[in-house]
Amino acid sequence: MAKRYNSPISYRLREIPVKQIKVWRDAQARKLDREGISELAHSIKNEGLQNPPMVQKDGKNSYLLMSGQRRLAALKRLGQEDTCTIAYKFHKI
Repeated sequence: MAKRYNSPISYRLREIPVKQIKVWRDAQARKLDREGISELAHSIKNEGLQNPPMVQKDGKNSYLLMSGQRRLAALKRLGQEDTCTIAYKFHKI
């Protein structure tokens, strides 16, 4: 019988407050285009969020943004309080 593979990474969709998401310093974009963020915010408002930001838990009430800095900026511009995210968890092997 084959061994079952246990992935060291799991994830799930999770709705969390935008204010709990911090941009990871090492992955921070140097400059965000204001016009591009406005266009993205307009698109999210009209069509919805097609690809949720990816986060990793960083404490009791905080998350580190792994990808989606432009999306997060657009959500903040729209005044969103909560957003759907893909929350990753890394397990010890």
